[in-house]
Amino acid sequence: MPKKMDGILLVTLAWLVRIGLFRSVIAVTAVSIALSLAFTGLHLQVFLAEPVPYDQWVFTAIAVPSIVAPLVSSAVLSLAYRLIAAQTALELAVRTDHLTGIGNRRAFFDLAERELARFVRGGKSFSILIVDVDHFKTLNDRHGHAAGDEALIAIATLCASILRRSDLFCRWGGEEFIALLPDTEMGDAVKVAEKLRTAMHGLVPASGHELTCSIGAATSTTGRHKLDEIIREADRQLYLAKAQGRDRTMPQPPGLPAHPMAARGRSAIEGNATSRRGGPDPVLDGGLPSV
Repeated sequence: MPKKMDGILLVTLAWLVRIGLFRSVIAVTAVSIALSLAFTGLHLQVFLAEPVPYDQWVFTAIAVPSIVAPLVSSAVLSLAYRLIAAQTALELAVRTDHLTGIGNRRAFFDLAERELARFVRGGKSFSILIVDVDHFKTLNDRHGHAAGDEALIAIATLCASILRRSDLFCRWGGEEFIALLPDTEMGDAVKVAEKLRTAMHGLVPASGHELTCSIGAATSTTGRHKLDEIIREADRQLYLAKAQGRDRTMPQPPGLPAHPMAARGRSAIEGNATSRRGGPDPVLDGGLPSV
């Protein structure tokens, strides 16, 4: 019973918060007046030997809650509003990357898990892109970390402006970003990745450092039903893009000529797979080529 009452109170509080402070005070006052009339009338008419005329108690039953209820409810609800606002701000801060202002890794996992559940229920496919800024360490070493921060902010702003509102775009960590594209097959995901990659060529930060990126793509329609498996596949594709010379998307868009380092990159990856068979996965170990 106490749990049920707690649930009712929480639902009522949520409703009051949703309708706004002014309407909440009016609603609480109206309920208080109704309850005051009901209980006062019941007490006077039932438990007293002689009923009391209406004109002797109705005014008091209405006047008292009309004065007390607005004062008490406005104070209590104002405090509730402030607490909820503080909690919302705290939750937002925990899920937001402080540098770029976009979502962070935690925000991505929270929302991506919902998208995966939607895919499992209704077969709605989605794709994941992992974007890695090429030679970012060189940018930091030559121009300082302030220049690197400026570049990351510009990249986050650019990518967010290209992606749809329904797409989820977050900072994955360091110079990596991750995007989840709902209702998107691999072919369309690669097209979006190419838009992001080519648009980055037009970014010229104050440092003058040329910005390029490598992107790995994966989709939920490849038979994978676990989020970490889809991310792992996108990470493998990113590793391949790095190994083939950077500034490219993998899987490679149809009709794009092979990069001069493509064969060399494949040989390196195949060599790693052969020499390390049975050992740790180079991708899971963070074995990307140096940036």
